[in-house]
Amino acid sequence: MALTNEEIEKRISDSYEVPNNVLQKAPQPLVTVRTSTFQHGPYIKACIEGVLSQKTDFEFEFIIGEDYSTDGSREIVLDYAKRYPDIIRVFTADYNVGVKANGRRCARATRGKYMAICEGDDYWSDPLKLQKQIDFLRTNPDCSLVFTGAEIKKANGESNTIRYKGLGKIDANEYVKNSYFMASCSLLFLNSIYTEAPTEDWMKNGRLDEKIICWRLCAKISRINSRQNWIYRLGYQCCK
Repeated sequence: MALTNEEIEKRISDSYEVPNNVLQKAPQPLVTVRTSTFQHGPYIKACIEGVLSQKTDFEFEFIIGEDYSTDGSREIVLDYAKRYPDIIRVFTADYNVGVKANGRRCARATRGKYMAICEGDDYWSDPLKLQKQIDFLRTNPDCSLVFTGAEIKKANGESNTIRYKGLGKIDANEYVKNSYFMASCSLLFLNSIYTEAPTEDWMKNGRLDEKIICWRLCAKISRINSRQNWIYRLGYQCCK
């Protein structure tokens, strides 16, 4: 059963921010990097290291919403927060609050004009990822969002790269028409897009209590793990 808004707010009120120095060291961050993590034990280190490796000429903060993982993710996140108190802000609770409360509490703490996303099982491979995207937006002030190609890594070791070579600027109509795929961890966009849009609506769904399809899983087809790592690659684009 879906949580009521009151229940979500109660879980947020039970949450707390791990002590840090970020507000003093970065009083006006241009970018907030946001990571939500739960049971990402095998992947969370690569995620955090990819963000910490960023080289920028601007201040950014790194917010991690740690949702009471029991697979070692929590301990890893808290260890990094202790070692990097000038950049990492961790929001957590003493129980699992769920995806909505976790996202909402991190959203309210976001201070950057721009926001970048890197979920706990994704990572960035280019230490200039943020700088290149901000440089692009600085020279193209009519753009509000920039995304990149991505490499999809499967559990069996296979990978597939999505590229948008030479795409350049696109407007919203062109984006909808061509259905360009945007890996969430490749995004950097104006935070106002997130705060002014009903972003939680996509999480609402309905269920028909009847069988209307049959999905055959052939034994000859290897299973793809749902935990896919997205790796940043060069070639950045944007849409208005």
